[in-house]
Amino acid sequence: MSFRITKGNVHDTNQFGTLVKEAAKRHDIDKAYRDKAYDNRKNFNMPGDMNAEPAISSIRKNASTTRSKGCPLRRDEVLLIKKLGYEPWKQLKGAGRRWMAEIVFFFN
Repeated sequence: MSFRITKGNVHDTNQFGTLVKEAAKRHDIDKAYRDKAYDNRKNFNMPGDMNAEPAISSIRKNASTTRSKGCPLRRDEVLLIKKLGYEPWKQLKGAGRRWMAEIVFFFN
C-alpha cells in the first residue's frame, strides 16, 4: 500500500502512477483498485505494464471502445461489461473493493 497527502488543488488521478510504483517497490501487485475518476488511458495502461490487473470500480457509463485508442485493456473491459452486464462484471472483477482500504483511513 502507498498513500500521499496533498493539497486540495492536486487531483488524485495525477498521483495514481506514483502511488502504484511506490507500492510495487515493496510488494508484488496483482490488482490496482480505484474508482471511475481514474478511468483514463494513462492510469489504465500503467498497471498492465506491470502485469497487474487494472481493477476499476466502474468504467464511465458513456465508455466507448472506439475511443480506446492506445488502451487495449480498457477496450477489453468495456467489451466485457457490454457482454456480461455491469453487475456480473462487477462480481467477476471484484469491483467495489476499494472501499476496504478507504475505510481504514476514514476511521483513523
